[in-house]
Amino acid sequence: MLQGLYKQASFAQQELILRRLVTLLGLVLATSPGFAKEPAPFFGVIDAGSSGSRLHVYKFGADAGSIEDVLEVASAGAPLASHMDQPAAAGERSIGPMLRMLDRELSQRGISKADVTMHVLATGGMRLLATPAAQAIEASVLRTLGEGGYQAGRIETISGEMEGFYAWLDVNVLLGKLRPGQAPASIVEIGGASMQVAYAGAPAGPGVVTASFGGATYSVRSVSFLGLGIDQARKTLMDSGEGGACYPTGVVSAMPEVSGARAAFDADRCAKAFTKVIGDAMRALPRDEMNAQPFIGLGRPLTGVLTDWRLPQDRPAAMKQLAREKCVLPWAAFTSTVGNTPFTPYLCVNSIYLATLLFHAAGFGFAENQLVAADRIAGRRPSWTRGAALMLRYP
Repeated sequence: MLQGLYKQASFAQQELILRRLVTLLGLVLATSPGFAKEPAPFFGVIDAGSSGSRLHVYKFGADAGSIEDVLEVASAGAPLASHMDQPAAAGERSIGPMLRMLDRELSQRGISKADVTMHVLATGGMRLLATPAAQAIEASVLRTLGEGGYQAGRIETISGEMEGFYAWLDVNVLLGKLRPGQAPASIVEIGGASMQVAYAGAPAGPGVVTASFGGATYSVRSVSFLGLGIDQARKTLMDSGEGGACYPTGVVSAMPEVSGARAAFDADRCAKAFTKVIGDAMRALPRDEMNAQPFIGLGRPLTGVLTDWRLPQDRPAAMKQLAREKCVLPWAAFTSTVGNTPFTPYLCVNSIYLATLLFHAAGFGFAENQLVAADRIAGRRPSWTRGAALMLRYP
C-alpha cells in the first residue's frame, strides 16, 4: 500500500536512501538463499529528541498500512545529545532505563523481545552535534540494544526534512486523507531544537519528497529549521541578553536561564527580540504555495501551551493576548491565576515565541484562522514515529 517511491533531490535525502539500501542488502545476505526473513510483528521506534527520548511500540495488522499503538514509554534519562562529552555512556544512560521499563511492559503483555525490532531515530539535538560525536553516540546506542537483548533496526540521526515528512504522513494516515480525491493536510511541527513544515502539492525539485500511498502519488515539500525549536530559540534569546522581557517579574530564581531580578514582562519587547532570533530563516519559504491552505500545528510545545492557558486547540492565535494580559502580573499572582507546574515558568516566553513564529510576518505569517493545533487526531496523539514505522514496514 505504501511504496515510498522517493525521488529526493537533496544530498541528505539521497544519503538516506543509500543507507536503507545497504541495510536491506545486509538483511538479504544474512538469510538463507531463496528465503526471506519474516519481519518482526512489533516495531519499536525511539524518538531521541533534544529534550528527552520516548519509545513507541507499534504492531502492524493484516491489511497493509494498518498500524496499532501498543505502548509508549518515556525516558527517565537525559537526552542522547547531552552526552556528547561522554558518548560511550550515552546508550546506557539515555536509552538503558527505558529498555528496562520496556522489558517489564513486554513481559506483562506476553510479548517476546524476539518479536520486536528496535529503531532509534534521533532528531534536532543530535543534528547540532559534530559528526564524530553523533556517530559515537549511535554506536553506544547499538551496543546498549544488543546488551538488552533487542534486535536493532535503524540507529541514526534523521534529517529534519524526513522528520517533517514522517509527521505529514502520520497525520494524513490518521485523517484518512491519503485516498484518491482527498486533499492532504499540511502540518507545522514544533520540537525542542528544530521545527518542520510539510505540505503536498509542491512541484518536484530540491526539498520535495515524492511518495505513493493508496494508489496516489504525492509531492511533499518538507522544510526543517534547525535552531527554531522552542528550547533552542529560547536559549538563543537568553544568550542575546534580551530575554528578561519574556518572563513575569519575580519568576522563580532557581531557573537556570533567568533570574527573578532580570525579569520584567513586556510582550512587545519580547516579540521584537524573537523576530531577531527567527531572523531571515523563513524568507526562502515559497509563500505562494502556502498562503491558500490551512495548516495543522503539532508538537507538545504548542499543544501544551494551549492546554496551560485552557485554550481550545483551534485558537492558538489567542495565546499572545492572554500572555499580554496575564504575564504582567508578579510571579505569585501569576501562578495563583494560571497554576504552578514545572512548565509554568516557561508559559509566557513560549507563548510569545509561538505567536511570533506562527502569526508574525517574520515567521510563517499565518492568518488567525489558518492554523489549528492538534493534540489528538482520531483519538490518537500524532507522532512522526508512527509515520517512520509505516515507511520502515512498507518501503
